[in-house]
Amino acid sequence: MKGISLRSRISFIGGILLLAFLCGSMPLISIPCMVLFSILVIGLQQQMGWTETGLLGMIAMVIIAQWLPPAFAVCLVLFGWGSGAIVAWGSHRQWHSSRLWVVTMVYMCVCIGLLCIGIQWLESISILTIIQQESQKILQMAVSQYDVSQVIEDDRLIAAKEVKEIAQLIPYVLPGTGVVIMSILAYVVNKFGLFLAQRGPKQVAPFAPIRSWEIGWGVLYLYILSLIIKYWGDVLSLTWVYVVGVNLMQVSFFFVSVQGLASIFSMLHRKYRRKGVQVLCLFLFFCMPLFSYITFILGAISMVANYRKK
Repeated sequence: MKGISLRSRISFIGGILLLAFLCGSMPLISIPCMVLFSILVIGLQQQMGWTETGLLGMIAMVIIAQWLPPAFAVCLVLFGWGSGAIVAWGSHRQWHSSRLWVVTMVYMCVCIGLLCIGIQWLESISILTIIQQESQKILQMAVSQYDVSQVIEDDRLIAAKEVKEIAQLIPYVLPGTGVVIMSILAYVVNKFGLFLAQRGPKQVAPFAPIRSWEIGWGVLYLYILSLIIKYWGDVLSLTWVYVVGVNLMQVSFFFVSVQGLASIFSMLHRKYRRKGVQVLCLFLFFCMPLFSYITFILGAISMVANYRKK
């Protein structure tokens, strides 16, 4: 058993209170602050226990409420503190890493959904409208480059029309995009939170590497179903059916691709122990659409053939 130093306690407490102050005083960075907050909550729970961790969560809520409406402060602290508490509790129950990841992701999605509904209901601010407007501004800035390069007028008009169509579509794909983003944040919280927890007095299993993950068959079936829903929504001109299909396709595509990354990392681990190659694969996955499609295909083959268990 490792001893609990006073310096370590002060570091965790100070970090949590500082993040609460930043979250309240600078709302634009509230979500990144709460992600870091949840990581520190995991380490603090290992160091001091549930009582002190819960008390600090309430103090953080009061600090944030000095700048933001109380309802928003509650949602943000539930997002940050609750995510960390789930990981800490699940690690004590010896949950598998993939289960911890999924549960944390679902919890984050629920909290963000409640936060968006609260902003819409209490402040009459539409998050979807704001994102659509800002996205349209960014896309229009890109189109304005056509004027600089002196492209013919017809091409510029076509690009402007496509920008308008994309901007109108963005709000509809936000739910699926949000789930993917929360999945990434949940991985970050679990990975770094459990790393901090291992430095505490209790024995905690590390977060399993991606190469050992096994995504269930159901995700592949969900992808096929999403293609069918999207097709019929397009054929029947039913916007809401099409939107459901697009969002399901986004989510299922991502999880099948994660299975593909797990397969790639598993093969690389047998020959190359350096983590630099895996980091490069992650960079290509998020920055190169072609590589993401390759990982998707590998993930689908891995699910069907199940070759990693043979």
